[in-house]
Amino acid sequence: MFPIIEMNSGGEIRSCGVRTIFVDYGAELDVKLSRSDRAARLTVRGRVEGRRISSLSIDTASVKDGDLFGTSNALEDGSIEREADPNQAGATALIQQFFLSGASIQLHFPDGETLRLQLDGTSPNSVRQAYLNCAGDLFR
Repeated sequence: MFPIIEMNSGGEIRSCGVRTIFVDYGAELDVKLSRSDRAARLTVRGRVEGRRISSLSIDTASVKDGDLFGTSNALEDGSIEREADPNQAGATALIQQFFLSGASIQLHFPDGETLRLQLDGTSPNSVRQAYLNCAGDLFR
C-alpha cells in the first residue's frame, strides 16, 4: 500500500489517494479524492493483470458502496472505475474506515467469476499521513 499524489504542470495537487497491491492476485485497488474546476470526486478503481473487470464493489464496516457510487465505468485497459460525490453522507466514513479498519473488495469478471479481496486492519501510518496531508492541501 502506498500513497498516490497527482499534480498538474503548475505544481498544484489534482488528486490524493492510496494504491493497494494484492500481489498474489495481480490485482490493484486505487482509492482517490480529486478536485477539478467542475467538482470534487471520490474514485475507486480496480484492475487485475491480464483480465477485464465488469464491475467492482467495496464495502467497509458500516458503508456499502451502493449507497455512494454510481454504475461501474469500464476502461480501455480492462480496469473498472466508480465515482461518487465526496460530500454525500457516508463518503467520509468510507475513507476513514478504509484506512482504519480495512474493506471488502469484490472484482467481478464477465465470465461470472468473482475475486474477493480483504483488506484488514489499520493501514500504515506513513500512508495515512501522506494522504491526509495531501487531501488538506487539495482543498486549500
